[in-house]
Amino acid sequence: MASKLGPRIVTDNLVLALDCADAKSYAGEPTTNLLLYPESINSGPIQESWSGTITQNAVTAPDGTMTATKIEATSGYVYERLYINTSYNGVSFGVGDTITYSVWIKMLDGTQTTSNGPYIWNYNSPTYGIVVRDLSGLGPDWKLYKMTYTIQSHQTNFSISYSASNGGVTGTYAIWHPQLEVKSYNTPYVETSRSATDGWVDLFGNSNDGTLVNDVATGTSHYRSGDVILPNSARYLDFDGTDQYVLTNFTPSSDDVKTISVWIYWDAASGGNGFEYIVGMDFSDASNGHVPVSITSSGQFRFRQQSSSLSIDQTIYTDAYVSTGEWTNLVISSDGSAFSFYKNGVKASISSGTNNGKWFSFLSGPIMIGSSDWVSLQNYDYFNGKIANVTIYNKQLTDAEVLENYNSTKSRFL
Repeated sequence: MASKLGPRIVTDNLVLALDCADAKSYAGEPTTNLLLYPESINSGPIQESWSGTITQNAVTAPDGTMTATKIEATSGYVYERLYINTSYNGVSFGVGDTITYSVWIKMLDGTQTTSNGPYIWNYNSPTYGIVVRDLSGLGPDWKLYKMTYTIQSHQTNFSISYSASNGGVTGTYAIWHPQLEVKSYNTPYVETSRSATDGWVDLFGNSNDGTLVNDVATGTSHYRSGDVILPNSARYLDFDGTDQYVLTNFTPSSDDVKTISVWIYWDAASGGNGFEYIVGMDFSDASNGHVPVSITSSGQFRFRQQSSSLSIDQTIYTDAYVSTGEWTNLVISSDGSAFSFYKNGVKASISSGTNNGKWFSFLSGPIMIGSSDWVSLQNYDYFNGKIANVTIYNKQLTDAEVLENYNSTKSRFL
């Protein structure tokens, strides 16, 4: 019987699994947390408490660890003091920069609030005072609070505050994982920074990880809860159709690749040569050869392998079409004698091309997602849309296995 990756997909002969829903594969887009010592909140030059008490590692955090900070601020307040455009704290913003502060908070004394919450305080006239705050209220359950603000020309000194004296949080509460980013949205917490290198990690332990190239990212608010990325609607990488792609460490040898499955959300045709490469691979003569799983400008699912020096030129078109604005699962599989193509678990027919099932035995370059080396050299045909999940097998999947994988994952997308 085929084994499964958790309750989800068939894993027999799985050689690469990249999944934006799993925090072990995609921890969140690259970012920097500008707060110094966010896991060591205490009184001092970075975090200060007036008439309040701060106790580190005193409350069970959302992940079950005893790492949340307890704050008793009945008559005082606690804040992160940041000096902008100075060397203090190592923080510097530019005019027009958009910053987002996020933090997990819960009340510990049974207090329920309807409008009080964390806020960003500006110390410079004429906007001295609170410039943005979360007004959704606090309660006994952990909640992720987010505040976004765009820096104005006269502003040089801010603090992140929970001030009882300014209509903020009164009572005993806990905070966990405070984060400040130069973004218009929040991303999963990181103590210092998260790199684009190996930004998409192979779940199956083969180290076929992917580097996020040219700032490919999610582009909207997302956070980590346990081992998953939330919300469900933000479990993807968004490719701009101009120059963004993922470069993996996976360079297949003969017979390493028999099945490719990918979940995509096509935004629009990106122009170029009339095709968009979803998964690409390179011949040893990369400048003259490529093997892209792609769609045409009209959304027709196709497969092509071409090399001038190897005298190979094969294109297969299917009767399956991808529509813009919706999630679609595409699969191509081969038993060595014929290709099979699937859209959303259903086998597609071949409308044109020679179907001999022979592929990939001449590859030497790494697998790329949202591009191929041909695209990088020619500077067109990048994929314009979202990609959430890519799996590659070194065996042909049966019709039943393709449908099983589709049914196991479709609830995330449809």
